Amino acid sequence: MLWVLEKKDHVLPRITDMLIGDFAVRAVASTQSLTSVLRINSSQIPDAIIIDYRSKEWSLTQILSLALGSLPGSALIAVVSDKNHLDEVPQSVRTLAFDPDSMPFALSLRQLIGRDGQGKVGSNIRYRDLVLDQSNLQLKFGESKEVVTLPQKEMQLLKLLVNHCGRVICREEISSSIWSGIKVSPRTIDSHISRLRTKLVGSNVTIRSVYGGGYLLR
Repeated sequence: MLWVLEKKDHVLPRITDMLIGDFAVRAVASTQSLTSVLRINSSQIPDAIIIDYRSKEWSLTQILSLALGSLPGSALIAVVSDKNHLDEVPQSVRTLAFDPDSMPFALSLRQLIGRDGQGKVGSNIRYRDLVLDQSNLQLKFGESKEVVTLPQKEMQLLKLLVNHCGRVICREEISSSIWSGIKVSPRTIDSHISRLRTKLVGSNVTIRSVYGGGYLLR
């Protein structure tokens, strides 16, 4: 999950629009809105807060202070239009050069978010109180420290739902994404969903069935 801080009336290409489809994205239009989101979603920790700093309309110091107090595990990334802005960015805030091509921009962002302190690419995905450890096929439950091992398909399915949280995913999309276009029966998909639901008991994440053959992660 990414929170993207950018003004609604920005004349430049919107970062939020460029990232939807590659990430689960939440747009935030003001520092006041960010404070409200932090208060309401205290249990949901984003992987990163992306700050549109191309026009320098945000106070990075203020955002840094808010994030350190409420989201110590989230990366702060300022998107800049050129190197002239780098001197104004605090050292604890990472920078990413804007690319109008959404595909390389999303790839660069994914690599930046996934790097740990040793420069290695990580594979954890966080959503609310869940951590998806893709390398070890493990599902971890926040503060409880509970760990559940998932089969490969269930991990892929949960990742698909997390990456598109808030959007209904139909069975056809699940089949093409998880089974690489191989036709599987609706019962097979329903069985995987049922097993995932059982393993999510105790978390604040649920998978809802939507009339018409789709699923929605909440």
